[in-house]
Amino acid sequence: DKKWIKKMIANIFSENPERHDLYLAAWEGYISANIYGDIFSELNDLYERAIKLDPEKYTKRKYFRELDEGLATHLALAYVHFPDFNIDSDLFKLFWETSNAKRHEEFISFVGRHAISRDGALKFIQENKIDIEKIRILWDWTLDNVEDGEVFVGFGFWMDKECNVFNDSKWLADHFGRTLEKSKGEINWDYGLIKSLPVLSEQAPEETLKILKAYLLDHSISKPESFRNSVYVDDFVTAFGTLYRNSVTKSAIYDLINELILKGGSRFWKLEDVIKNDTSTDNKV
Repeated sequence: DKKWIKKMIANIFSENPERHDLYLAAWEGYISANIYGDIFSELNDLYERAIKLDPEKYTKRKYFRELDEGLATHLALAYVHFPDFNIDSDLFKLFWETSNAKRHEEFISFVGRHAISRDGALKFIQENKIDIEKIRILWDWTLDNVEDGEVFVGFGFWMDKECNVFNDSKWLADHFGRTLEKSKGEINWDYGLIKSLPVLSEQAPEETLKILKAYLLDHSISKPESFRNSVYVDDFVTAFGTLYRNSVTKSAIYDLINELILKGGSRFWKLEDVIKNDTSTDNKV
């Protein structure tokens, strides 16, 4: 009964300060469920209210669904699935203009988990008529308009290991390299990136070099646990080998290997094999 529920909104999500805790409980319940297109626009004012609400005014209790996470997830779903909700929408602008890195990172991360790095992503995109160009636009917009490096950590889930969602390895590698520069090499999920390196090194060598520098020099050196005993080390070695055999990136990769071994020690000794196994050079690390 859509007409009835519209009449009840003011009572359910009361603006009475004495019922603030009840409003938060009702809002928590709403954002814990899926978003519905036929009511999303009707609740525009509620989303605005939630965006403007200072997290310091959240009731101090355990939540079934964290309010910042739930809000970001709903708006991310709206962006992915609702054609009328885009970077020019007032609600989108308000969300991103309101300082809250936690919300913003979750928005970006959820788009990746929901539409890009999931199993069977291409089938899901086709069945749900998701506009990949719109997601590309979001990545461009974020790189051009967001300065907080913490937000870019959420792009880890935008790298699918098959590199086929965006269908342009050079574009993907370029955007990931620029993203890692913004986040100082840190991402919230690196599996897709690491498994993509052998393909990217073949199809986008210069862009992949930028990725390796940002991920390994800016991030892994300072956080040893992120690379130690990595089960994906062969993917790194394969990528380094491909770039070392490429005349365009050979010298830079040689320098990068030296720097990694100098600063990271034994964690990077295996990269020596890239030099030793190349019969076309007498260089040694």
